[in-house]
Order: sequence, then C-alpha cells, then structure tokens
Amino acid sequence: ALELAERAPPEQKPGTVFLFTDGIPTVRGETDGPEDDEAFLRRIRSRNREGVRIIAHALSATSEGEAFLRRLCSENRGILFTH
Repeated sequence: ALELAERAPPEQKPGTVFLFTDGIPTVRGETDGPEDDEAFLRRIRSRNREGVRIIAHALSATSEGEAFLRRLCSENRGILFTH
C-alpha cells in the first residue's frame, strides 16, 4: 500500500491505510523481504515518507503479532484494534 501511495499523483495520495492482518509479516524470509520484525519496521519507516497513517485490525493475532502491530501503529500515527 505504501508503494502505491508513493507512486500516486498528489491528488490521489491516501492519508490512511487500513490493514486487516494476523500481525505476522508474510514477506519475512523471502529473498527481498525483511528478516525480522525490526527489519520490517525499518523498511516501513523508509517507505512511509508521505506520513501515511496506518490503522490495523488484528484478526486472531498471537501476542507476538499484536506486539508487532502496536509498534507499527505507534510509529505511523495509527490505532490498533484487536478482535
């Protein structure tokens, strides 16, 4: 979503991204994906230069997933909802 926001024309740039997830990054371990949560958060920091707000809905998240999402949301002016 942040990649799309970077490429969008100014009048179409989103101010908020809504994320529905279990909190575990699925790109972890892929050849170009981050190796751990900290690397994933660094990648988000570098991509979110537009200051997009991230609001996450944790669906059946583990405590590890919720902890990751809390950090993600707090670093990106967001809110975490748990279900």
